[in-house]
Amino acid sequence: MYDHNRRRLITANHRPYVWQHKVITQDRSGHREPVRGALYNSVFAVVVSVDEGGTTCVWNMQDGQREGRFTGGHENSKVTAVGFDHGQRRLVTAANDGTMIMWNFNNGSLIKRFCHDQEPMEITELLFARDEKRGSDIAYAAGWNSKVFVWEDEDDDVVDEYKTYDGHSEDILAMAAYPPKQYLATGDYQGRIVIWGLMTGEKKSWMSHRAERYETSVERLLWLPAYSPQQRQAASAAAAALTASAATLAVGGSNPSVSSFFAPTAEASLAAGISQVSARPGKPPRADSNPPAPPAAAAAAADGGGDGDS
Repeated sequence: MYDHNRRRLITANHRPYVWQHKVITQDRSGHREPVRGALYNSVFAVVVSVDEGGTTCVWNMQDGQREGRFTGGHENSKVTAVGFDHGQRRLVTAANDGTMIMWNFNNGSLIKRFCHDQEPMEITELLFARDEKRGSDIAYAAGWNSKVFVWEDEDDDVVDEYKTYDGHSEDILAMAAYPPKQYLATGDYQGRIVIWGLMTGEKKSWMSHRAERYETSVERLLWLPAYSPQQRQAASAAAAALTASAATLAVGGSNPSVSSFFAPTAEASLAAGISQVSARPGKPPRADSNPPAPPAAAAAAADGGGDGDS
């Protein structure tokens, strides 16, 4: 977690550790706009960074030198989400106009576009997963449309055949896949988290974070592998310590964030980062943003995949 107010990074394994942010060198030929994402590519052992203006830089991990740079792609729109394809050989960027593009990040050539015919709204998350039964890669995107868009990664220049997963009434801000058990988790602005069948779109379960109005936004989701009862107890204690540390470090800041942890299935646990903010910049709060009360049946099935409260 990065503390923007004090310019420091907080990491944790057995205990939290604080890294101070110091600028050692400045590359004026790199990014000139806010960086939207920086991803490590394990296939080529490089870091690929993309800023809001669409400038992409490729960095050498050994000496920190820039190996490549290209610009353009989304015209006058801002890049809002960044990711790799399933094989990590292609870069994918999405923008606030609803466009999603795949690139060759070594030379900057545009490979294909993923399109839909619904309202062009901001994409906040994208990811790829492998459909082993069909032998094809699947692209997922979600955002302010409150839907998950799903495309099969075909060889065409324009991929426009898609389906949607519908289950949110607010903007989707976070998404995470768990391929070993074929799960997809999405979280939205009003604190609702939905667990889907990764390939089928079947709604497995849902949960919601209860808090004051406009203080329930799910900003991050992360799947954690299942542990033995002893390991689970130790992990819960570590998570509680990290939550307390994050809350303490955020005191006095303008945008405090607290991590909340849910366990919807026996096979894996889901960690959700809840951001406590009054409203998002650039978009006014909705009048109907009160989180719905979870059904009694879901509450009774919490151990097997129901709802959880932070």
